[in-house]
Amino acid sequence: MGGTDAGSSMYGVLTSFIPTRETYGSPFSSITLSAGVGGGRFQTEKAFNESKHGVNAFGSVGVRVLSPISLFADWTGQDLTLGASIVPFVRVPLFITPAVADLTGSAGDGARFVVGAGLVFDFSQY
Repeated sequence: MGGTDAGSSMYGVLTSFIPTRETYGSPFSSITLSAGVGGGRFQTEKAFNESKHGVNAFGSVGVRVLSPISLFADWTGQDLTLGASIVPFVRVPLFITPAVADLTGSAGDGARFVVGAGLVFDFSQY
């Protein structure tokens, strides 16, 4: 098994969850903010490819739009991703995350559609 193509990266991040409504899950009921600094993969692609050892800022913001849908923006330190997190079924812990990555075109590949999916398992109940 090999590692990632980006190697390892040191970073520090602060995250805050901000409830904006009394009822969790109601429209526009929360905002999540993250901001940090890191080296390695968080640098610009040019700095990373030139093996420069510096740090760069990164961050994200997420907004719960409706109970099953949140929208997010993510700055990795070199490119911007905009997307959504969707939980299509109330009783099934499945989430789907469609997004458009590298909207700034600064990561070398240009804007592209990406999608992820996950299924949550709570092992603490066993």
